[in-house]
Amino acid sequence: MAIFTDDTRFCPQDGTRLAELNGTAPEIEPESLEALPEGLLSLDESKPGEDLSTTKTFNTNIEPLQISSMDSRLDLVGQVIEERYDILETLGKGGMSVVFKARDRRLKKDVALKVLMPHLTADALSIQRFQQEASAASNLDHPNIVKVYNVGSTASGLPFMTMDYLSGRSLSAVVKDAGRLEYAEALNIFIQLAGALAHAHEKGVIHRDLKPSNIIVSSSGDESEVVKIVDFGIAKLLSQDGHTQAKLTQTGDVFGSPHYMSPEQCLGGELDERSDIYSMGCLMYEVLIGRTPHQGESTLHILHKHISETPPSFKSAAPQTNLPEQLEAVVFKCLERKREDRLPSMTQLKKELTRLYLLKENNPLRRLAAQLSLAWTKRPKLSKRDRIFTGVSCILAVAIFAAVGSGYSFYQQTNYSPWLNYSFSWITPPPPARIESEKVAIVLGNVDMIMNRAGKLLKEGAETTDTMARQLNNVAEKLFRYGHLEDAVRCYENAETYTKESAGANSIMYSNLLFSLGKCYFFLENYPKAHVYLVKVQHHAEWAASQNMRAELDAMVGDTWFFMGNANEAVECYEKAMGRWFNYGGKSPRYCLTAVRLADLLSKSELKSQLESAKKYYILAREVWEKEGKNNASNVANCDFKIAQTLMALHENENALKEFGKANRDWQTALGKDNPRRVPVLMAYSNALWNNENYDKALLTRLECWKILMAGKDEVQNNE
Repeated sequence: MAIFTDDTRFCPQDGTRLAELNGTAPEIEPESLEALPEGLLSLDESKPGEDLSTTKTFNTNIEPLQISSMDSRLDLVGQVIEERYDILETLGKGGMSVVFKARDRRLKKDVALKVLMPHLTADALSIQRFQQEASAASNLDHPNIVKVYNVGSTASGLPFMTMDYLSGRSLSAVVKDAGRLEYAEALNIFIQLAGALAHAHEKGVIHRDLKPSNIIVSSSGDESEVVKIVDFGIAKLLSQDGHTQAKLTQTGDVFGSPHYMSPEQCLGGELDERSDIYSMGCLMYEVLIGRTPHQGESTLHILHKHISETPPSFKSAAPQTNLPEQLEAVVFKCLERKREDRLPSMTQLKKELTRLYLLKENNPLRRLAAQLSLAWTKRPKLSKRDRIFTGVSCILAVAIFAAVGSGYSFYQQTNYSPWLNYSFSWITPPPPARIESEKVAIVLGNVDMIMNRAGKLLKEGAETTDTMARQLNNVAEKLFRYGHLEDAVRCYENAETYTKESAGANSIMYSNLLFSLGKCYFFLENYPKAHVYLVKVQHHAEWAASQNMRAELDAMVGDTWFFMGNANEAVECYEKAMGRWFNYGGKSPRYCLTAVRLADLLSKSELKSQLESAKKYYILAREVWEKEGKNNASNVANCDFKIAQTLMALHENENALKEFGKANRDWQTALGKDNPRRVPVLMAYSNALWNNENYDKALLTRLECWKILMAGKDEVQNNE
């Protein structure tokens, strides 16, 4: 398979286009250098639309594909590194490293092998940055981030890392050829990038050098575009308290690419995730308009504009464009000069972009809110015409929103209320209710007596280990029924010891004790311990249980995997349990719960087959819960909602609309008309109606949502 062509070769981490560098280094005026903050020479001087092959290199007579003449330690083609990597060819070099194509014998695939420049190995800071780059990227596991596989050193001691060998073109090259990208294509790319950066931020990594030349665009099997973020060379690693793990740059140092740097980055200030949000705004602006938000004759001029000016509006920068004002409002919200005024997170940005992508709406209320947001963002630079337009818009806003209360409140509540993120939980079978009575006190007294006298009675021969085990087992079962789970565990564990001595670890009684212990720990929510005992029962040859009980055991093991965060193992156990129930016709109280938990995991997939399976399991559970009556009303309504969401993912919009309507009715029955927990369903229903061009009903549904939020305002605030 052809991986690279002349215009698609690049370093997966530097972002450097892996082709010969024939240009000359850009000139910088001496007086400009004197005014630069310390460290500014680390800036990438590449122009927008160009790859990092134009990164400043002060010896421009060296061609990257002729590196062997520079240092024999880089003459690696034909060699084998660490008895694993066959070096096939030299791809090119960036400012700090050389990239080779290599064959990984262990993974049996081609990889890109990046080696630190020999002259930098004497610089401890360069080595530390190289290591931090590898560390930052290797800690990330996301389909839209280049994957680092391994780090090591060559026989001559040069540090290296291996990573994905990518196919595709840089986003800068795509934009340069197209001029700018269309709305839907651009949104698809932005959503992927926001998801990848949200993942990086969750892992404590700030990219700090986000730009089109560090984004690789390739085609997937279904011809849709897939992007990958590369070059974590100046990424910032954060500890759990938000401070840098490795202080590679001091406050006052300036690193990055001028056209995409946040104001605080231009000033050499402390950076957090919101710096990447600003850079993302610059990137989105360029992709949509065809030019960067700030143009300048010099680096200093561009930095000054980031710090003190708001970019031109979309219409001013590109009059021929016809982009929705809602999208422009999102981009300019990212480009706020004060970071506290920007969108708070990449997760929120992804949410906003996804909404625009799915709805592609022209909602007049949203348009008006977007106009107000843009007017506020661009307030220092409004022209006379813009001021008149904004004034008229504000007057219209007051007039329209006076009829329904407060329009801005409507926008804020129906887009940012904490109830929108409310997540419905499945109603599960409760553990045995704890009973306090004289009878329980007697049982507990017997426990203490048996425990205290066990050793003496066994020594004197008054009791055998078998009778002692049976006594403790009987008492434990009573305590379990009375809800005294901790005391039941104590009895079961002692009974386990005596049973192992008397009947042996292979006995039926011993396997039953393991199962009882597993259930106790499960209801105590000690899932790791429950898992240990339940898995032992799974592998116990003598456990004499029906297929229905074995299915329940598989389901409980799946639950322990689920609550311990091991999704793949949970799916395997759940599918095994459902298979037993299907094959043997059994049912248990855990049947429906297993079906929906399996569906919850499958519905996170993008594979159509898994989404179809998720829909099937939700429908199965709903049918059973509906037959069982009103006690399951919340679970039935939740199934409606989940089925609707799955149908949306399958692009079955009309069927999804019906299910959203049913979910809305069922949740109203289960919760009451004015319960704010209905808000996520109402908003999803409204969006589905709008997507199906039922605008009147969509607006009425959103108004109903707003009324609930306003009526339950105190309750919402108390639950934030």
